[in-house]
Amino acid sequence: MQKHNGFLEEGGFGIVTKCCNTKTNKVVAIKVNKSDPEILQQAKMEIYILEKLRGLDADRCNIVKWNDFFIDGDRICLNFELLDESLWQYMRYRRNRVLPVTEIRPVLFQLANALSHLGSLGIVHADLKPGNIMVVDRYECPIKVKLTDFGFACPASTVIPGDCVGTVGYRAPEVMIGSLFNEAIDMWSLGLVAVELATGYPFYPGRNDYDVLKFIIQTQGQPPDHTERQFQDETGCQSKDTRSIKLKCLDDLEQLLKIWGCWEKIQNVFVSLIKEMLALDPNQRITPSEVLHHPFFNPGLSKSSPCTDMSSTGGQNLVVSQQPSSCKREESQKISCSSQYSEEFSQQEYVNASSNTSSSIDDLEISKGTFLGGHYEVEGFLGKGGFGIVTKCCNTKTNEFVAIKVNKNKPEILQQAKMEILILEQLRGLDADRCNIVQWNDFFIDGDRICLNFELLDQCLWDYIEDRENHCLPISEIRPILHQLTNALSHLGSVGIVHADLKPGNIMVVDRYECPIKVKLIDFGLACPASTVIPGDCVGTVGYEAPEVMIGSLFNEAIDMWSLGLVAVELATGYPFYPGRNDYDVLKFIIQTQGQPPDHVLDSGLYTDNYFIKDNYNGQRWTFKTEKQFQDETDYQSNDTRSIKLKCLDDLGLLLSIMWGREKSKMYLSA
Repeated sequence: MQKHNGFLEEGGFGIVTKCCNTKTNKVVAIKVNKSDPEILQQAKMEIYILEKLRGLDADRCNIVKWNDFFIDGDRICLNFELLDESLWQYMRYRRNRVLPVTEIRPVLFQLANALSHLGSLGIVHADLKPGNIMVVDRYECPIKVKLTDFGFACPASTVIPGDCVGTVGYRAPEVMIGSLFNEAIDMWSLGLVAVELATGYPFYPGRNDYDVLKFIIQTQGQPPDHTERQFQDETGCQSKDTRSIKLKCLDDLEQLLKIWGCWEKIQNVFVSLIKEMLALDPNQRITPSEVLHHPFFNPGLSKSSPCTDMSSTGGQNLVVSQQPSSCKREESQKISCSSQYSEEFSQQEYVNASSNTSSSIDDLEISKGTFLGGHYEVEGFLGKGGFGIVTKCCNTKTNEFVAIKVNKNKPEILQQAKMEILILEQLRGLDADRCNIVQWNDFFIDGDRICLNFELLDQCLWDYIEDRENHCLPISEIRPILHQLTNALSHLGSVGIVHADLKPGNIMVVDRYECPIKVKLIDFGLACPASTVIPGDCVGTVGYEAPEVMIGSLFNEAIDMWSLGLVAVELATGYPFYPGRNDYDVLKFIIQTQGQPPDHVLDSGLYTDNYFIKDNYNGQRWTFKTEKQFQDETDYQSNDTRSIKLKCLDDLGLLLSIMWGREKSKMYLSA
């Protein structure tokens, strides 16, 4: 239990509170996110990043220590170590707000060290500023700082052109113009922080990106005379110069520091570092490891303060070969940004490509002959769903056929596509063929749509079953299919991924004429790291969801095994085992066949009381609502849509013995 002791920060996400753990008497910082769906999704992204950082030594890497997260009602709370104050506050306590070089040098060294370690994991912080840098103890000499707030952080490999990250006044030019970016944007921000530490004022303040770009150009390049008036006419926003320091060029910073006379004749080295940090071309910007070896950090250049010791500021564990991630994409066009995440999609509708090659998807304006990404010609349609469509395309450069998943340009769907890219990037280390997972090639931008490029496979398992006269498969085919799908789930589990939407429509047959057939798991649109699952997450497809998902309990990789069990029954019988139009129907069928989930499972569900009444009847704490009770509450009339109705799972053995013969059915059920 955490007892609230005060407020540390407030923002659009919610608040950061100072709390005392009443079990340990340890004081911690708790970031309490609002229960708004968009913010909850952003919090889940932050958890994903923080999980990736767990392997780093937080103290040596100058990164805030994250303890864990917990759920309070419908809010996600992140538990961090408690630090003293932000660097912004530390500066404000100074009368002239300026730090001497003896303090600036170790601060910049530690921040470069933090960025170097983030870069080693391919992570972009994307919001580096004095407010997100914490001083561990203001009375320490030299002060130790740590990088905090990973709410905007992302893997560099998943950046999409147009992603809106950072804070006005600290964003790199490539972010403001909606270009593809990488770790170099953090170095730009660090350069601005360095100037602010030295002068006491933000270098490029502004109320919007136009102002900031204007200041940058005035200092590092001159804009056309008509630009400002043109912007005002187009937007109605009147630009205002809010700078406290106005320089004609970055070299003038050296003269300014020289006049102030507190830089011990090393202002030229400092300014050279700033110029390399603030290179307008991201590819020319200095990297964190290069910063750590810059002459500015050579104590021999000036009289060192007795307490300036680089070895005590995190330098023992440096990454010395860091380069920005390469940003290879097939096309880089601006798309609108949003911090919103998608609602879960409805079940995909699979269509036969051969009978739909002349079809057109109106809202996406894609038809046969359309070119995607400049050189992918649409040959037909493979599937469609709430996300958009999957098309069969020919790469006109290589004459290779591929499957292109075209996501709609709605903000929530674009964000869901980014989440899928995160998962696919994590799976790159696996051998797709050996692990029975679809091969993902890359992604590209077509207009304002994110397109995912996959290998082209033959047909989905649902179509393969439908092509059979009796809609079921013999045991000689079922056994290798289940073995391959178990292999896929085993490899997903090895990297901590839950697929969360396993069903016949998301299993592809590589070649229907192969014997035995080879299958691959596809569609990672709802997949997530098991460590970031939040109770109440809505994943899966009605009829294939595990009970813990339906009642809103915490889940893990076990939900995929539940779905695989249902797929196995469907392969053997030709019919979905627990069909239903909503979760009430499915839970009803499960209870009629397998009995009610244990009380301890129901106790933990956020949605349990949607379907159950807590009454301690017959030794159970929960009783399933009758069809009339549920209809009175929801206006939904339950309907039994099952083709196979069993009183218990053991009856499946009798059914299969009739269909297959007794010996084969025993083999299947024991397996």
